[in-house]
Amino acid sequence: MIARPQKYIFTPWCKASKQMWNCQRKYARYTSNANQSVTSKNQWINTCDKSTDIPMSAVGMLSRFTRKYTTRTTNPQVALESIFSDASRESFKIRSKKLVHVSRLKHDNPKRAAVLVPLCLINGEPSVLFTLRSNQIYSHRGEVSFPGGMRDSSDTDVIDTALRETEEEVGLARDNINIWGILPPLTSRLDGATMATPVVGACGEIDLAKLTISRKEVEAVFTRTVASLCDPEHRFHTRFRAGYTMPVFLGGEYRIWGLTAIFLHYALTALVPELYSRKS
Repeated sequence: MIARPQKYIFTPWCKASKQMWNCQRKYARYTSNANQSVTSKNQWINTCDKSTDIPMSAVGMLSRFTRKYTTRTTNPQVALESIFSDASRESFKIRSKKLVHVSRLKHDNPKRAAVLVPLCLINGEPSVLFTLRSNQIYSHRGEVSFPGGMRDSSDTDVIDTALRETEEEVGLARDNINIWGILPPLTSRLDGATMATPVVGACGEIDLAKLTISRKEVEAVFTRTVASLCDPEHRFHTRFRAGYTMPVFLGGEYRIWGLTAIFLHYALTALVPELYSRKS
């Protein structure tokens, strides 16, 4: 059986030398050649060894770079079919622990909050559930968010907070939610007064019409498929004058931005890296 060439997605922010980039581009052309049945390391090294403009030191740099910074692409359909499997859950736990924790905390004792990132199935389609905050509440009215809220004194931990608030806001019983893990917390305000922690949970098949919504807190509930959220045509970034960028997700009825978009970015990075790559 003829093996297909391996394709790699290279991260654009790697601080590599000019020699390394030249070697990388030549490697990409080599692996994308349809006439090559096998892209073995020895074949690649022999090819570079005969080249006068790419020294062997650059080949070694590329070899280490490939193992550390690249993600091998897979069939998107296969990734979606197995997205809620036990193997996917274990992989999610490993990847989520490697996410970078970015903190703007300025308070010694900030208020604690938690949200649930609800993974669900809508007519068998892997999706993510969102809420549209009611116009009757004081903060973030009319914005897209995940179900959640401030921690109560009776809550044992952030998971308990996320499950309680989700049940109160949209009627999803905690017994029907399988917790996958916790993502890095972030301050919800620039002054660092509130620290919000995203909790990822799988809720199984959901019928939106049967949810019990708290109209005082939630205006509407909607879902977006994982495939649409990973589509490069629906993903953008907003650059602020302070020098940082934040993700924005379009393609649906509501724009997903702010802290919700960051939490979603974290979740998709750990859940489906094959589909949700930084370059695409």
